[in-house]
Parts: sequence; structure tokens; C-alpha cells
Amino acid sequence: MTGDEELRAWAKDARRRHDDRKKEEAARNEDYAKRTWSQSDQLHGDLLRASLESASRALQALVLVNGGAAVALVAFLGSLAAANIPANSPRAAYIGYAAEALVWSGKGLMIALVTLAIAYMVNMMAAEAHRSRRRTIEYPYVIDTPASSRWTIWSLSLNIVGVIYFFGSLWCTAAGMLVMVRFL
Repeated sequence: MTGDEELRAWAKDARRRHDDRKKEEAARNEDYAKRTWSQSDQLHGDLLRASLESASRALQALVLVNGGAAVALVAFLGSLAAANIPANSPRAAYIGYAAEALVWSGKGLMIALVTLAIAYMVNMMAAEAHRSRRRTIEYPYVIDTPASSRWTIWSLSLNIVGVIYFFGSLWCTAAGMLVMVRFL
């Protein structure tokens, strides 16, 4: 073998080793990407379940408090109506207070129900934002797309509205309780 042939053989072998390393690196990258995708999907599922559960519990509590208050006030108004209280009696003012508290509880219940619907939409938009991300076999493996960014913006915006409605429902609940405290 001449020096020129040896050099060609060495270059060919070096190219083959280089190509083999590139293939191994690409396979490792693909493995890393798949693991990252799996971890991202797992995290997304865990976060979605946690947010759904916590939002559901908080909103259920609001619905139960406002709904329970409304039922109790209706029963109270029924007992006052059945007692045939004269209009000029001091106890007649209780009917006005109870009716006002019932209105506040009803408002709080309606706002809580709207908040439940908003929470559903926020979670669906967040899931769609995650689903709209592009997966690659190169780092960072999961990349935001214009669609995922739009879904994220809509989800966050609607989330802010939901939080405002949540506190609005709490405010209505507190207002109804304060009205009832006035006549105790």
C-alpha cells in the first residue's frame, strides 16, 4: 500500500467513524427528546389535574355556601310568611333583610356558576396550548408555536376574568352574610 492509498483509507475510516458518532448522537438526542416529551406530557397532565381539582373544590364550596344560604333564607322567609306578622311589627323588617340577603346569595350563586364555566374553558385552552406546541429532536425538544402562544394568551386572559368572578362571588356571599348580621 502506498502512502496515498493509506491516506485515503485513513480518511475513509475517519469519515465512517465521524458518521457513526453523528448517528449515535442523533439517536441519543432522539432519546433525550422522547424523554423530555414524556416528562412534559406528564407534567402537563399533573398540572391540569391539580388545577381542575383545586378550582373545582373552591367553586363547589362557593356554590354550596351560596346555594345553602339561599335555601335557608327561603325557608326562613317561608316561616316568617306563615307567622302572619303585621306590617308595622318590628319583626316585619326581618323579611326585608332576609329578602336582601337572598338576593345577594342568589347573585353569588350565579357568579359562582359562571366561574365554573370559565374554569372549564381556561383548562381546555391551557390543554390546547400545550397540545399545539411543536416537538423537535433538538434541544429544547418542545417549542411554542404561534397557535400555542395564542391559546396561552387567551387562557391567561380568561383566567384573570375567572379570578375576578371568583372574588365577586365571595363578595356577594360576604354581603349577604353582612345583611343577615344586621338584624341579629
